[in-house]
Amino acid sequence: MAPHVEPRNVSSPTASKKRMKKFRAIVSPLDPADSRSGVHTSEFRGMYNLAMLSGVLYTFTTLFTNLMTRKEPADMKLLLSVFYSTHLLEVFVTFACQALYAYTALIPVYMAGTKMLSGRLLINIVHHTLQSLLFFFTVVCIVWRDWNLIHAVSAFIEGLVLLMKMHSYIRTKLEISRREGKAPSPDVKDYTMYLLIPSLVYEPNFPRTNRIRWGYVAEKTFSVILGISTLYIIVTNHVMPRLEDSGTVSPALSIVSLLLPFLGCYLLTWFIIFECICNGFAEVTYLADRDFYSDWWNSTTFDEFARKWNKPVHEFLLRHVYLESRDSYNISKINATVFTFFMSAALHECVFILMFRAVKMYFFMLQMVQVVIIVYGRGLRGTRLGNLSFWFGMILGLPLQAVIYSREYHGGEPIFMVIMMPAMIFGFGGMLRNDETRVTMRSPTESEKRMKKFQAIVSPLDPGDARSNVHTSDLRGIYNLGLLCSALYTFTMIFTGLVTREEPGDMKFLLSIFYSTQLLEVLVIFACQALYSYTALIPVYMAGIEILSGRQLINTVHHTLQSLLFFFTVVCIVWRDWNLIHAVSAFLEGVVLMMKMHSYIRTKLETSRREGKPPSSDVKDFTVYLLMPTLVYEPSFPRTNRIRWGYVVTKLSSIVLGITMLFIILLNHVMPRLEASGTENPLLSVVSLLLRFLTCYLLVWFVIFECICNGLAEVTYLADRDFYSDWWNSTTFDEFARKWNKPVHEFLLRHVYLDTQQNLHISKCSATVLTFLLSSVLHECVFVIMFRTVKMYFFVLQMMQVVLIIYGRGVRGTRLGNAIFWLGLIVSLPLEAIIYCREYHGGEPIFMVIMMPVLTLGFCGICVSSLLYINQPKGKQQ
Repeated sequence: MAPHVEPRNVSSPTASKKRMKKFRAIVSPLDPADSRSGVHTSEFRGMYNLAMLSGVLYTFTTLFTNLMTRKEPADMKLLLSVFYSTHLLEVFVTFACQALYAYTALIPVYMAGTKMLSGRLLINIVHHTLQSLLFFFTVVCIVWRDWNLIHAVSAFIEGLVLLMKMHSYIRTKLEISRREGKAPSPDVKDYTMYLLIPSLVYEPNFPRTNRIRWGYVAEKTFSVILGISTLYIIVTNHVMPRLEDSGTVSPALSIVSLLLPFLGCYLLTWFIIFECICNGFAEVTYLADRDFYSDWWNSTTFDEFARKWNKPVHEFLLRHVYLESRDSYNISKINATVFTFFMSAALHECVFILMFRAVKMYFFMLQMVQVVIIVYGRGLRGTRLGNLSFWFGMILGLPLQAVIYSREYHGGEPIFMVIMMPAMIFGFGGMLRNDETRVTMRSPTESEKRMKKFQAIVSPLDPGDARSNVHTSDLRGIYNLGLLCSALYTFTMIFTGLVTREEPGDMKFLLSIFYSTQLLEVLVIFACQALYSYTALIPVYMAGIEILSGRQLINTVHHTLQSLLFFFTVVCIVWRDWNLIHAVSAFLEGVVLMMKMHSYIRTKLETSRREGKPPSSDVKDFTVYLLMPTLVYEPSFPRTNRIRWGYVVTKLSSIVLGITMLFIILLNHVMPRLEASGTENPLLSVVSLLLRFLTCYLLVWFVIFECICNGLAEVTYLADRDFYSDWWNSTTFDEFARKWNKPVHEFLLRHVYLDTQQNLHISKCSATVLTFLLSSVLHECVFVIMFRTVKMYFFVLQMMQVVLIIYGRGVRGTRLGNAIFWLGLIVSLPLEAIIYCREYHGGEPIFMVIMMPVLTLGFCGICVSSLLYINQPKGKQQ
């Protein structure tokens, strides 16, 4: 007897569910072989026919010319490497194994029809395990057998298609079973037909035709052969030679020469897949619905293009990612959209990883730039200029991505930073211009209540202030012992160096910082940055003049000034080729001043609007604010009544001691290991640097947040010394992020998180994601400045903190949670350094080796957490 299945509550369909595809008899818009197609009645059908004919003539003339001049129709090396290779048999065997394995999708459906195995949690675990294994072993086969580009991409895409088909079949079958209240029945014949149908979403009853038109199939087969021949000629004659020379040829020349060839390749690939192959399979499987694309060529924005150019994938993402994430996890529309977008971008990036066997994340970053293009293109939606902008982006974007990857692959210098610099600056202004939304008076939200209220308070670990908690803690002796041991270690190392080598330490690195011509340049840049920051007074002054007080004009000036500071700081660093310390110092100084400028302008204008009177720009007030160790501006900070010069001297001594100890550890224990990381066993390098890097991290944090910040607070009469809280007691990494660096956290909370919520009207979760991404990008910029290359390793590892947070939910507030936090911090610091330095010093990349088990573990953790969440009662899901 079939188990009883409780039907789901029937609810009215949402707007999103109404967008789900309803399968019906329809033909493709550009199908020349079907008289019902719109191309046969269009006013431009002659141009379409001309384009088809031109493709045929191009192929014929090229083949003929090659036969006459080179005695062969085309360069046959690529063809032979694909079809006359021992790997071809392996690829076909893999295809067959993937197809046979796809039948394991019948197992969860069968389990749902049995009484003993029908538990939802068990079915979900089997379901996701089967899918994960297909993905995992497909990637393993590709990497293990080291297939060429065509074989690798074909096997990967085939695996993804089958994985999506498996998922849709299982989810749809189980959903129908729950809705109708009866056990599902797995049908091998029905499932086999579904595997052949060119649709990634399963339906019990597809609209069908009553016969196969074999003439139609022959025409599609001929079109596939012709399209592939034309594509092969373009690739071998115009694309591959340029890409192979991209390592030495000017990147601008490479990109310009590839604009049209790449556009031709893209259009041919799209036409072969969606017009020829999909329609051919639909014909032989009696599928009447041929809605594989719509008029994407008329798109005026890239989000419109994404919906139209590949409807099978779009429908899968809509039904089984967007809607499932909303129904299962009760998240908002925009969060589900962000998740769907990131999943799509990540899978696209996987193709590039398998092609070039390296994690570069360039395509992922360029995919993110589409958000900026969409923001800029809102006013062009539905216009001709919008369509021109779309095509310009397509034509430029395709060869741009190819040259970025291929130039490094063929030994050229990376050019990603050169390309992304103007794009990021252009995008920065475009994203922030959305804050022109009108500000209205309202009661403070829960998030705004979390904003820092400045008050007289001392730092928790301040040994120079008797009010500090460290003086009353039961562990104050251990804290004092730590400080004393640090001083003794510094003294013994200096003394030993003087006795044995007649110098306190390796002075080369020290001399390169303090006794070089670059030092003067850096000091000049510091002075220029500080002077430039006074331009923040300009927008405030403009707001007090009626003719210049337009909000759009003020915002434009505001963001332009900030962008210029960031731009010229980076340009100076790259142009003058400063060493690591000088470069990072100048970059951080520029970022700090940029944040101070932003907070000052925003707070002054906000106060002016709230009080209804023009703002007043005070040079003295702004100067004191620049010196204060806070990144958010307040008209009235809590102040002290005097400067304790003994306290200042103590902080200066602590700074000197801390920096000296830091240099000793770096020169004696860290730098030799990092320089040898190119040839040394990476595991040995990481293990040997665990505690040393932790010590360096703690010293840097102590010097900045305990010594420098408190010293500056004292000389500027700032009474609020809340620069950190007890982050060392953190049990999760999100708690650590809130506590270890409160000035930055407060800036991100006030001027990113809350500003985006108010001005862009997005949800809390979306604002959190945006804030987290901005923080990750700025951290990654430090590594870019240090190593002069874009690797995105830190960014990816930063994203893995989400996995740690998911795993750590059950140990929040516990001792085990704190132990896990420290273990993660201790391991991650040298791990990140070795990943970057090993490649920097000529070693083999190890990022994939490290990330494979981490990603697998994280994926399992997310799946288990999600499954446990889904199987909770509705009232307990949060």
